Amino acid sequence: MTRKIGPEQDAQSLINEVTRDHGLPMLGLGNAISRRRFLGATGAVALGAVAAGCSSSPSSSGGSGGTSKRSTTTVTVMLDLLPSPDDAWLWTGMEYGYFKDEGIEIKTILPPADLATIPVLVGLGKVDVGFGSPPSMLLARNRGVPVIGIADLIPTRSDGIVSLKTKHINSLHDLVGKTFANYNSPDTIADMKQAMHSIGEPYTAVTTQFTEYTTPIITAGKVDAGFGLKFGEYIEVENYTGSASWIPLSNTWGIPPFPFYSLITSENFAHANGDLLKRFIVACMRSIKKYVLGYGAARKALTTCCSTGPESTGPIDVQMEKFDAFQVSFYRSPSDNPATYTYGLQDANDWKALLNWAIEPWIQIVPSVQPIHNYITNEFVTAAAKNPVI
Repeated sequence: MTRKIGPEQDAQSLINEVTRDHGLPMLGLGNAISRRRFLGATGAVALGAVAAGCSSSPSSSGGSGGTSKRSTTTVTVMLDLLPSPDDAWLWTGMEYGYFKDEGIEIKTILPPADLATIPVLVGLGKVDVGFGSPPSMLLARNRGVPVIGIADLIPTRSDGIVSLKTKHINSLHDLVGKTFANYNSPDTIADMKQAMHSIGEPYTAVTTQFTEYTTPIITAGKVDAGFGLKFGEYIEVENYTGSASWIPLSNTWGIPPFPFYSLITSENFAHANGDLLKRFIVACMRSIKKYVLGYGAARKALTTCCSTGPESTGPIDVQMEKFDAFQVSFYRSPSDNPATYTYGLQDANDWKALLNWAIEPWIQIVPSVQPIHNYITNEFVTAAAKNPVI
């Protein structure tokens, strides 16, 4: 039985349910991340909480059996942020009928301000599936929340350090003694701890200023640099000022290559809805492949969910610029061919590296970790998902 979440039931009400029904406090990370609140205040308001899937050009080829005799099941999906180039593929799948082919209707819900609570809400069954960062999953599992990753969605991160060129931040050493804008989030804090550790400096060598959104204070020059995504904060600062510098996260700093985000669900939902999840993942992988293989599909999806109407998050040209910057994150290597890439499989070695890193004394995302099978499973990633037909 899937929950139907209406526009009036926002993520905060789900958090209130968790607190009331389970006695489980939220992660308590302090200032919440809220790009959504910042964008709303500046006129670029997020998409409404619910978007029903519809298709004007359905295609049954490549699905896992068609829908002629299958009733439609609604699946609620919690996004990782705003509808943006990292999750607009979902709208591609709805537009081209890939979810309809599998007998699925999509309803999306925006996340809470504190993105680290996404795995908690999903793991406790408040939402069917969601997009979650692996470090946040570790925190949730450490608190006894039965959340599990069931597919790779975005295997490569596009995070880095953004600054104005006038700040002359060209290396990690240039950050020592400077101010740095960051999100009060387990993954971004751990990244900076590791970055400083890699050059023999303590985390406190940089003065951290936590903020709800780094773009405004980087743009205003109120900090020397800040954390950001290449397809997000970097392009925004560059468009606002014409003078942005970018230092990508580097494996040479010792940060393991864990995914940008994974498809997650609760153990209970997975056990009760295995066939549904297999069909859902097939539709997801067809959607991603279609989205990244053609500018037409990407432009259409980004126009639908991001760039038009009163809930716009930016002109389509800016959205496509972000798409260009983010496109390679859908693969493990820039040399991968999207036409022949194996989609959806989670890399156990990447996760093992993350688990080992998460308990390093200078990182300490969690004090201890569990066996890897408590975090991920590939049992729902079928051959039709790994090699999707579009």
